[in-house]
Amino acid sequence: MTEPLYVAVVDDDLALRESLTLLFETNGYSVGMHASVDEFLAATRMREPVCVVLDHTLPGRSGVDSLGAIRSSAPTASIVLLTGYGNIPLAVRAMRAGVFEFLEKPGDPTLLLDVVARAASEAETKGNEAAVEAEIRARLATLTEREREVLVHMLDGSPNKGIAGKLGISPRTVEIHRARVMEKLGCRGPVELFRRYGHSTTSKPAG
Repeated sequence: MTEPLYVAVVDDDLALRESLTLLFETNGYSVGMHASVDEFLAATRMREPVCVVLDHTLPGRSGVDSLGAIRSSAPTASIVLLTGYGNIPLAVRAMRAGVFEFLEKPGDPTLLLDVVARAASEAETKGNEAAVEAEIRARLATLTEREREVLVHMLDGSPNKGIAGKLGISPRTVEIHRARVMEKLGCRGPVELFRRYGHSTTSKPAG
């Protein structure tokens, strides 16, 4: 059975936290309630949400002022910022900081659910992309320095003789390195190799 998507509600108003929790749980989400950003940051060490529903007017640092810390703790989560008083400068600041949506409260529950659903979908996509990139980095880390050099030229489309000339090794040695590169990176052919690693910054030479 698929685990329900996890949404974090960060608001110092207990009644609102409980109301939003009930709304989200009724619609199939798993919910974490937090009275402050610090509580939320401590909780994300155990589980990262797909969406953070964040009150702007928190005691201490505001929701917008906390976005950097939240991003560091939950890099793939989408953030929906709630405020009791909306104004254009605040909305612009929030959107420039990468907030998924900016909503005034109390708002329409149907609208909020729609926004959270879209935010969660975006976060899942980012999470999947992050997982793929992590696998790419892990596989690249298994390559020797020479294998990485061969990979760079493979991605440039250089033939074995060309790679051999550039690296000062024999074509037969290049063949051996190519085979090891393909095996370690889990690719069955050049098309798959380029599709998975051709656009990764981790497969480019340093400097």
